[in-house]
Order: sequence, then C-alpha cells, then structure tokens
Amino acid sequence: MKTFLLSSVAALMLAGAANATLAQSPRNVFDGKGDYISINESVLPHGKAINTDFVSKKAMKDLSKSFKNSAGASWEQSTDGVVATFNDGDIKDAIYYDKKGNWQATMKSYFESSLNKNVRAIVKQKYFDDKITYIQEIVTVNSQDTPTYIVHLEGATDFKLVRVQDGAMDVLEQYNKN
Repeated sequence: MKTFLLSSVAALMLAGAANATLAQSPRNVFDGKGDYISINESVLPHGKAINTDFVSKKAMKDLSKSFKNSAGASWEQSTDGVVATFNDGDIKDAIYYDKKGNWQATMKSYFESSLNKNVRAIVKQKYFDDKITYIQEIVTVNSQDTPTYIVHLEGATDFKLVRVQDGAMDVLEQYNKN
C-alpha cells in the first residue's frame, strides 16, 4: 500500500509542562489503513503561504467541491504537495494534496464539544477522570473514509495521546507531569 507522510499536521493544546515535553519531536502514527501520519505539536501553519497561482487547479476545484466552507482557505507548500487550511466554525481543517492535485488526507482539529459522541464514550469509559483537551480527526487516501481520532488527554498526573479507530482504542504516548 502507498504510504503517505503528512508533515506538520496539527496543534497540541495541552498546557505548560506537557507542551515543553511533547513538542520536542514529531511522531509517526500508523493509522491502521496503510498510512503514516506525522503528528507535530507545533501550531499550523508551518510553511510559507503561497499564492493560489502555484496551486493546481485540480486541488482548488476539489477543495471547493468537497469542502463547502473552505472559501478563503490559505494554501501552503508542503514536502509532498500543498495544504489548504481554513476554519469551519470551531473546527480547524487542513486538507493535503499531492503535487498533481490529488487529495491525500484531511485533518480536522477541534475541542471536546465537537467530538463524535460514540468516540467520546469509548474514551471516557476508560479515562473518565481525564480531561479531553484536543482532538485530531484524520482521514487519508487509504482509510476508506474511516477516521482515525487522536485524542489528547490530561489526567491528574499525566498526559496521554490515545488513538480511537473502528471502535478500538490504544495509547500512543503517555507522559508524566513532573
């Protein structure tokens, strides 16, 4: 299967010490559908905004057709193509296209209030005392429209990143607060 590495995907909204600890290096997360996703805790956008004259017409057409609230999107060059970013209400969207303008991935970043209730129930069943601080919802070209959720949690003594996919949950990373 084709592996696609997304660069500089989204932000961690964890406070204080966790941000310093987690922001040290990007991590590659296997989405279970054939793609690796690089999660970098720095805030998007990373790249230099580019003029839409340098964006393929195919990518621009797909963005406006597939994402109705994308008017005013900013475009940036990435290692593998271009990224369109825009806000859809409280949700930050990043849409990745390859150099030919083919859609590769979508990442939505948001807070608990926008989280799918079934995903929230899965997380809270095990981590009922932890606070959900941020969510990254990722769909890639290979995921067959099945999202992978990276849920950022803050507990009394630690921070966790958990992945929820197809109803299953696993811990990607865990850091002590001290």
